Amino acid sequence: MSWCWCRSVHIIAKEFAVAYCIDYGPASLLQPLIWVVQLWTIILAKGLHCSLVVEDFTAEQEGVIPVNGWKAYYAATRAIMNINAEFYNIIRDRSLPRMGGLWLNADYVKCVHASGELFSGYDAVMESWQLAFNWGQGVAYAVRDVKTRVFTDMAWVTMKAYLDDLETGPFNVSNVYEFHKGQWYLVHHHCSVILIDHENDQQNAFG
Repeated sequence: MSWCWCRSVHIIAKEFAVAYCIDYGPASLLQPLIWVVQLWTIILAKGLHCSLVVEDFTAEQEGVIPVNGWKAYYAATRAIMNINAEFYNIIRDRSLPRMGGLWLNADYVKCVHASGELFSGYDAVMESWQLAFNWGQGVAYAVRDVKTRVFTDMAWVTMKAYLDDLETGPFNVSNVYEFHKGQWYLVHHHCSVILIDHENDQQNAFG
């Protein structure tokens, strides 16, 4: 369902309430208001939360047929958006314990930092983040153009990350998540290398 559809329902319900009031008097407005509330309750119960549709649904979602229904799909999409935002909060705060909890503890996880270096396996990935956090101060990224694709037990997010109040960047970033034992975990992070002033010096920032 689209935002336009939800907005159309809202407009129709509002116009109906106004017409009902004109025909039967202001005192009778309570009944159509109850009907409007019931209508929106049905819509929300079916998982058609308009704000989530507007914020989280992009071209990446086209062709998706949720196995567990739209309500569960919206919940999973929101969970992925939240955990992806937490990933950048952890970088800003330089918290290794929180970063460790975000990643799946498995040998096949992989991380490519902005340096271009690849780290494979949970222990190596955590060591890479420890080195990154020990370097300089916490980095605050401005994340833009976030696109999400969610399946039953896997999801990926692509985005653009900027430094220095959007003056440096973007880094093109991809994060892949897997669902294990009721929780989403990061299993793959890839950050592109950017060039400064069109020269061949790489940006010395983790991400």
